[in-house]
Amino acid sequence: MRLMIISQRDRVVELEHLLETSRGGTNRTVIICPSKKLLSKSDLEGVEIFEYLSNYQFGRIQLTNFSKELRLRFVRLLRSGTSLGFMTERIIKFMISIVRREYKTVSEQKSKAMLTVSNQEWVSPHHDELTLTLENVLNRAEVERIEFFDIVDLEVVSSIGRSLSIPISLR
Repeated sequence: MRLMIISQRDRVVELEHLLETSRGGTNRTVIICPSKKLLSKSDLEGVEIFEYLSNYQFGRIQLTNFSKELRLRFVRLLRSGTSLGFMTERIIKFMISIVRREYKTVSEQKSKAMLTVSNQEWVSPHHDELTLTLENVLNRAEVERIEFFDIVDLEVVSSIGRSLSIPISLR
């Protein structure tokens, strides 16, 4: 059995391409993803999908990603090469800095606290859910290879892959 783990919407196209190129194989393919909604627009015939987040948790993640995407598009629009966009961006940043001045002391305290915590390694907030789902799938059938698409999942996949001596690969 071939196991694939995907966490980010940006990598779905690569997953589809990989599945399309290996469609003729006899191996059964299992995909672990945060929600089936992530792969709802994909043609995944004969592929078993396991999800590790609830619809509410996945919706919250998608909402924050959407707001980041909107912000990036707005910045790209402003930086399109015109001086008007450059001036507008500077005015917006200035207005934001005025609003943030009253919160400066709070942010200084937070940054000092973050410096003491920054030596710890970052762990995905859904690390435990992914680990439980991955162990559940591995208990059901023998896995030949684990392929994952996001570096965020490296810690979980490498620890389980090493303990069970299953080869892993990052796509």
